[in-house]
Amino acid sequence: MTMTTLSSEGRLRGLCGGMIKRNRSFMLYFGVLLFVLYPLQYMLHIFDEGFDSRLGLVANGTGSLNLLNVANAHHNETTAILVCMAVFLMALVIGLSQFGYLHSKKAVDVYHELPLNRSTLAIANILTGFATVMIPLAANYLLVLAVGTVKWIINPLFPIIAGGLFLDLLCWAVVVFAVLCIIAFVAVQVGSIFDNFLFSCELLVLFPAIIYLTINLFQHMLRGYTFVDNDFRWILYTSPITLMAEHYAAGGEGLTDPRYLRAFVVVFVWLLIALLLLWATTKLYRKRPSELAESSTSRKPLAQLGVLAGTYIGGSLCGLLFSEISGRMDERWSFVIWTVIFSALIYILAQVILQRGFKGVGKSLLPGAVTVGVIAVFCIILATGGLGYESRVPAAADVKTVTIDYRGRYGDNTLILADTKTPYEDDSMPGVTFYRYNSKRDVDLDSPEAIAAVQRLHMIASDRSLDEQDNGNRYWTSQIKIVYTLQNGRRMIRTYDYRELGAVKTQLLALENTDEFKRETHPVFLMDSKAFSSFVVQDALGFGEKAVVSNQADMQRLMDALKADMMAEDLTKLDGKTELAPCYITFEPVVPTQYLQLTEDAYNNGSVVVRSSYTNTIQVLQQLGLDQFVVPRTQQIASMRIYYDSRFYGNSSPLNMMDMGNLQQYAKEMHHAYDFDEQNDMVSLVEDAAQMAKIAEKMFNIGCVDHSPMTVVFYDANGSYGGCAQI
Repeated sequence: MTMTTLSSEGRLRGLCGGMIKRNRSFMLYFGVLLFVLYPLQYMLHIFDEGFDSRLGLVANGTGSLNLLNVANAHHNETTAILVCMAVFLMALVIGLSQFGYLHSKKAVDVYHELPLNRSTLAIANILTGFATVMIPLAANYLLVLAVGTVKWIINPLFPIIAGGLFLDLLCWAVVVFAVLCIIAFVAVQVGSIFDNFLFSCELLVLFPAIIYLTINLFQHMLRGYTFVDNDFRWILYTSPITLMAEHYAAGGEGLTDPRYLRAFVVVFVWLLIALLLLWATTKLYRKRPSELAESSTSRKPLAQLGVLAGTYIGGSLCGLLFSEISGRMDERWSFVIWTVIFSALIYILAQVILQRGFKGVGKSLLPGAVTVGVIAVFCIILATGGLGYESRVPAAADVKTVTIDYRGRYGDNTLILADTKTPYEDDSMPGVTFYRYNSKRDVDLDSPEAIAAVQRLHMIASDRSLDEQDNGNRYWTSQIKIVYTLQNGRRMIRTYDYRELGAVKTQLLALENTDEFKRETHPVFLMDSKAFSSFVVQDALGFGEKAVVSNQADMQRLMDALKADMMAEDLTKLDGKTELAPCYITFEPVVPTQYLQLTEDAYNNGSVVVRSSYTNTIQVLQQLGLDQFVVPRTQQIASMRIYYDSRFYGNSSPLNMMDMGNLQQYAKEMHHAYDFDEQNDMVSLVEDAAQMAKIAEKMFNIGCVDHSPMTVVFYDANGSYGGCAQI
């Protein structure tokens, strides 16, 4: 029976009041649950032993309270997650309960006999559900505010942010309202509580699931596709059940944090969406026949939407799975074929389930063919490069700067970023402030030469034939991320995983050989000698011989010589070659990094391998009386052991170098890893002088090698091991 009698405000208020009283048990349970998950955890945290001492450190800028962030200081990570789970669960349960009468023929007749029109009845149930969830939630938030105020009275350093609490509660009000409106929107279109639960969850998770899957397909199928933080934020914005995750993640700079404000804008958008859903619910409710209760919804739009989404999601996931385990054809085309097959099977299965059998499935075959066809076209686009996405390289004239997260063979020389300074204290040294910094892991380039080198690297790395050379084996891989900043201010980002393949290595070496790259990746070009306390010249074979250069004038001469030699060297000539460097130089800091208070980016230490071709540096070493470091001291070797095992500790650069500071440690590892005897085929002993001379000619500690070399450990006349090299 359809009632068209208009309700008075008093009747609406009376109905809501009666239903809220009926929900008192829900409210009490939810209130207690929230108290355990939120205020109790909050109290245990802020009244924990040692919390007040951390407050003092925070006031000095040297500590952390382990709270979420500035704007959400009333939460830590645990309480934020628990509150989200509890509120969503309770909103779902209450929403299904409030509209459960629509799915019972007896109950729906009783409700429709009330002197209320259907629009008012729907609004009354939404308001009742809203109050049932929000009253205990607000009570617990007020308790947190009271507890925080008490803590602030005890210790004025405590950050109690009433504004953050209020805004948090306001966001929750919108989220709960949106969830209830979605449940109501579904309820007036379906005939059972199960269908209401199923399709409400469908609308709540559908868009985040589809977007997340699609982004992962892009990553899997499109060479170079880069998943960035903004992609993930857009996923969180697409459903009320994920919206608060972004709200809590934002706010690091307080209530004025741009990301925090953007989250509020999205909350407002969801308020508008909820109001639109409420309007649509009232319109649909007026036209809903009472006979819909306890009926099937197999042909309803919500059911068909679920079928389409399930076909895409299920088909794509099965396609990914079977393409990984099927090695008989190209992985991309295998994905296309398996996705099409499983999409068709899943679509038919879904129709059989919805229609309770195969009867009537034939009518769904044409829409199913269209659905599977659209999915197939999408997969083919991905398999063929995304309409030119993979091969797209910006024109050099359009590039302002390019950033690549590759710092070459001297990537271990860390450039300290001054603006990342974080003070902290060590309990073992009270009253002393230390500083922690992040280091720069990429290189910013703007010279035409360097940009062109990156573009050549980009074109090689984006070549799909690399996958064929990989033979599907991606265990030993490197990764490069290229970020172009274009003249129009936009950015283009690509990320590539690749094996150590010749074409890529050649282009990396060419990039490393550019003047700008050299200047941006080594301390000799950015710092002067006064930044270091001394230079330590060491034997590159690991015999432990050292010389300290601490005179500033001599140090500057060495730096100038190193600059000239490094700028003059042609690294591309080392492609496929090796050499034995005679020595290396380390730059010792004036002050340990943890005591530095930097105002600009700087190197606090560093090292450089002195190659035989560094004529200027070798000349300065000779002038300083350090002739023993000019050539490798192979005459100190009394015997050798060749281990068929590698200790070639390189880096992401194709120009690998042994870790010169740990050669004796590597020799020790090899010495104790294998017991030498005539039966051990992993170790060979060489004592003949002529043989050792021939081996010495082939030894190296720097070079471009495509294979795993052997390790040569040196022994003196007493049989004690010294350093090592490769052969």
